[in-house]
Amino acid sequence: MIASGHSGGTLTVTLPTLDVRRIAIDSNTGVSLLSGGPVSATAASDTAWFNGGLAQFWSCSPNQNNVIDTSQYLYYVILVDEVDAGLSTDFYGPMSATFSTINDMRFP
Repeated sequence: MIASGHSGGTLTVTLPTLDVRRIAIDSNTGVSLLSGGPVSATAASDTAWFNGGLAQFWSCSPNQNNVIDTSQYLYYVILVDEVDAGLSTDFYGPMSATFSTINDMRFP
């Protein structure tokens, strides 16, 4: 939720990004499950981004052919707030992972 519009009605320098990642349990190197890297929120204007102070939603779709394997990997999300010269007052509430179009439902 965006607490207030940006001064001057201009959109922030960089909108927030979301990345879904996994890390091998015996490693310290995480990899993105998104082929294009982090997904950025989109808004055409400051007014659209503020959205009257209501919640914002955006989604991402990890690469195909990934099998969720909790015996070998830990999964996590990185959310990077917008960049606007330190004036951000955004609130990030609960995240919900939803699954659709899963061809392989092996969850070891």
